[in-house]
Amino acid sequence: MDNGCSKKRKENLTLAQRIEILDFTRAHPIFSQLDIARHYSQHGVPLSQGTVSRLIRDEAKLRDKAKDPARMNDKRERLVEFPDVERALAAWVQQAESQLVPVTGAVLKMKAQDFARLSGVPADEFLSCSNGWLDSFKGRHKLKQYRWHGEAGSIALETVADARTQLKQLTDQYVLRDIWNMDETGLFGRMPPDRTLATKQLAGLKGDKWRLSYAFTTNADGSDRFNPLVIGRYQRPRCFRGHSGQDLGYNYFWNRKSWMKSDIFEAYLTEFDEYQKELDRHALLLVDGFSAHKINASKFTNVRVEIFPANMTSHIQPLDQGIIRCFKAHYRSRFILRAVEREMAGIEIQHMYDINQLEVMELAEEAWWKVSDETIRNCWRHSGI
Repeated sequence: MDNGCSKKRKENLTLAQRIEILDFTRAHPIFSQLDIARHYSQHGVPLSQGTVSRLIRDEAKLRDKAKDPARMNDKRERLVEFPDVERALAAWVQQAESQLVPVTGAVLKMKAQDFARLSGVPADEFLSCSNGWLDSFKGRHKLKQYRWHGEAGSIALETVADARTQLKQLTDQYVLRDIWNMDETGLFGRMPPDRTLATKQLAGLKGDKWRLSYAFTTNADGSDRFNPLVIGRYQRPRCFRGHSGQDLGYNYFWNRKSWMKSDIFEAYLTEFDEYQKELDRHALLLVDGFSAHKINASKFTNVRVEIFPANMTSHIQPLDQGIIRCFKAHYRSRFILRAVEREMAGIEIQHMYDINQLEVMELAEEAWWKVSDETIRNCWRHSGI
């Protein structure tokens, strides 16, 4: 006979549901355990009288677990090898989430190692913090990746092939060492990650749109690269402490929009031409059709400037085939590592991503030289020119 609480499927209650049942039991002292089981079964939560009895028996232990909000969705006891590290890391994630601080997998791994050290766990005994460990930690604490609230597909392949053929007729006149590409990119060096690991969707942080512009110049066989050009907004930012960018060792220019202009491009070309003279080389420099690049380059004796066909740069410009992307990946990695180290050193968590312009330039310099010669060669090869 159906008594209203027959078990239709295996009971698998979350900690939050168990606490709710215990609260309901306290609020209705005249209800028997069977009455409570029937009530929940009729409302879509299959429950037996025996389960109600066990919940009442374990009430003190369950309420103690419920003091940790991160465990409210747990359906069973999860055993971890280093529970103190687990609890500390989970609490840190909640603190970061409450203050809208982005948290990435790389940050979690470094914080876990830090908490292990603080807990006295020997380095050779602690977890490797592999991607498997990270996935398990995210699963235990209900962490998902959220985002803080193209051009290439629009060109016919036949047109791209024609452009490559046209360029190869030009590049075949030079050895790989003397074929160069220059391209600009914006570096939002203060922007925290736009994705975060969290227990819920969060309102996005207002992104810091402060930007530096970088121009990178490399040759086709990866054997040489010209010093990066940096364009900022101010001649002497406060962090320069009265020095110029050149005093600090950077090829630095400035204007109100932090972007390339024809006079800057011409000055950069002048330096590049002098560099080729010193090497006793004659270079072919390929650039996109940006208006600042359209200058009279006939005065340069050791550099020939050629502009890519319109709308082709996403397909055939080597720096767009992964070189700049690799640079930015190295920068983000260093930026995140620096943020974690700052937080470990006692900087308040909401300020862990703070960074000034000179520090951005220092990280960017490291990131650029971290891009390997092999990566550059592969991207040139992929461009097909």
